Amino acid sequence: IIDFTIGKSEKQYHLIFEFFDDGNAILCDEDYIIINPLKNHTFKDRKVLPHVKYEFIGAALDEITPKYIRNMLEQSDKDLVRTLAGDLLLGGDYAEELCAIAGIDKNAPARELAQVTQVTGGDGSGVSEVSVASDSGAVSDAAQKIHAALLEILSHAQEGRKPVIAKNKGCCPFLFAGDSAVSEFYSYNKALCLRIQAG
Repeated sequence: IIDFTIGKSEKQYHLIFEFFDDGNAILCDEDYIIINPLKNHTFKDRKVLPHVKYEFIGAALDEITPKYIRNMLEQSDKDLVRTLAGDLLLGGDYAEELCAIAGIDKNAPARELAQVTQVTGGDGSGVSEVSVASDSGAVSDAAQKIHAALLEILSHAQEGRKPVIAKNKGCCPFLFAGDSAVSEFYSYNKALCLRIQAG
């Protein structure tokens, strides 16, 4: 989610772009009351409709700690990749990349990973528990690995940007693990423009 504040000092607006699911653009007043969304939506826990207060979803980056991730895993009834894609708003490709970097099987049940203090099985062989955390305040090995992998992805996106059109993933700000670059670019905008033009 990106929130742009626009307008003059006496009257300001918020133009919010959501880059998850199908994406959206929402114009709000200075109090985040929605003036007009590009797409109206009604979800079970929020509404994106005119005259409704815009509700930010997901956690701010500084709130996503290993403990936050452990709690997210504990509450999930899905596998790891779907939990990361939905609950961290990463989408499928970035969730899979995070699992690959963390070395954890993307199909492992997320809830089981919340308690595992040592994780193996990033090769697709599943999760091998060596010991289980008995202290509910303890942070699982999986949560720490996922947090470290998230920081690595953010670092790639912020500082190590080398935009590519990749064989499998298409236009990306950096090359994903196991993919190969068809073309490399100096800017993501240039890569995206060429990808769109190519169809």
